[in-house]
Amino acid sequence: MNEHVAVNEAGIPVIEAEGLKKYYKTRGGFVHAVDGISFKIMRGETLGVVGESGCGKSTLGRTVIGLHAPTEGRVLFKGRDVTRLRRRDPQRAKMSMIFQDPYSSLNPRMCVADLIADPMEVNHLYGDRRARYKRVEELMDLVGLASRVANSYPHELDGGRRQRIGIARALATDPEFIVCDEPVSALDVSIQAQILNLLMDLQEQLSLTYMFVTHDLSVVRHISTNIMVTYLGKCVEYGPTARIFDNPCHPYTRALLSAVPEPTLAARDRKIELLSGEIVSSINPAPGCRFAPRCRCCEEGCRSAEPESVEAEPGHFVSCALCGAR
Repeated sequence: MNEHVAVNEAGIPVIEAEGLKKYYKTRGGFVHAVDGISFKIMRGETLGVVGESGCGKSTLGRTVIGLHAPTEGRVLFKGRDVTRLRRRDPQRAKMSMIFQDPYSSLNPRMCVADLIADPMEVNHLYGDRRARYKRVEELMDLVGLASRVANSYPHELDGGRRQRIGIARALATDPEFIVCDEPVSALDVSIQAQILNLLMDLQEQLSLTYMFVTHDLSVVRHISTNIMVTYLGKCVEYGPTARIFDNPCHPYTRALLSAVPEPTLAARDRKIELLSGEIVSSINPAPGCRFAPRCRCCEEGCRSAEPESVEAEPGHFVSCALCGAR
């Protein structure tokens, strides 16, 4: 590669979202699943996206890779707007996804080898059938699947091996960016560690870039470079993992972190911040901070004006009027 081109690519984010919105029309109005989120992910980094169920984090991941068309905003893949690409554009194959449920995401009528080969066939990769299945053997070895299960079906395997199939499928098109949509939440704790370590090894080995969607903060701390905390379609806090854990600024982030169990005697007296109040509807939400009804620090102005994102410390951003006023 030309040295000048390599230097330029090094400074360009692999993925960049600009004012990304995804609304769904209902009888009562529009559900604001993703509402004006922006971020950048550099090569080899992992962005952890955390929040409660229903906060829009999975919708965000699916919108970023094009499974859902955005209502507004755009997604750039290495500087190129992918929201305007044709469905069969080769560039789309460079973005992939690992789904949450390793069973329902696999076709039960296809054996392991065919499941992994399917994305290659759809994208017309590796020429003939022999070349594709040679690549299947390489991918099975890469993700830790024994060759003897090549002709097995998903119902014959346990959850860990099913998720390894999902990872091999995601790698089948030689992607540079992968959305991991809660890839370990449906697995036993011991298997979770194996899959997380596999994902981290693959990232280092293949120079992959991840968006890791999860509700488990202990998991996201283990794998993420940066963390984005989302609430009802909004990004409320963003920053390097260490800063988010050491100095959480937003009241919602502090509540989430206080709920993470710590297996130490010193944690016995730790205060847990309980959230009260009603969760506002994401259908045509009113102006103001969406967390205000559940926030103990809420003031009158929080309910009328939407908070702007401010830099609490270098690289650490928070969307809270009270935090910004400090």
